[in-house]
Amino acid sequence: NGRSCVIDKRTRNRCRYCRLQKCLIVGMKKEAVQNERDSISRRTSDENPQVDASEGDELMDSVVRVEKLFHQIFAADCTRQVAKINQVVTSMSEQLSSYVHWAKQSAGVFRAPSCTT
Repeated sequence: NGRSCVIDKRTRNRCRYCRLQKCLIVGMKKEAVQNERDSISRRTSDENPQVDASEGDELMDSVVRVEKLFHQIFAADCTRQVAKINQVVTSMSEQLSSYVHWAKQSAGVFRAPSCTT
């Protein structure tokens, strides 16, 4: 790292100093550097909220419940055989219904943003 690294498509993320120098050499303005994206400082306490023990226990209980439900729903007896197309479609439909049922039961644990179109 003598501040003379080869910067190409494969190695560009290895040395930030040399990458910046190469960008400046080819005409990038120093004002274009986005320093706020480069923050590697410690997180503040607001960014890392504390969870009290009862909330943690409740979350863990929910995760365990969801995992047990998952195994109950999806632990079907699997046999290997050549299937006809209508059997595949029926199986896929049943599996999809099982996934939806599992997801609805798991809604309190996994809070994904809802999409409205």
